[in-house]
Amino acid sequence: MEPRETRGTREALIAELTNDTGYWGMVGNDQNLTQAVDGVSALADGAASVRVGHTVYVVDESTDSA
Repeated sequence: MEPRETRGTREALIAELTNDTGYWGMVGNDQNLTQAVDGVSALADGAASVRVGHTVYVVDESTDSA
């Protein structure tokens, strides 16, 4: 399966992944939960993209002010 791509500002992607951690915890998907938590940290540290499950979250440099 090809990964889906989600683009946005660093802040928006961090917010989305932070919100998703609650979902992954609720459904018991520990792998995606760990990837989401690690992804939030990586984006906060300046990563250009992270992958959680089948989705790649890409910082859209044209809209990112960080």
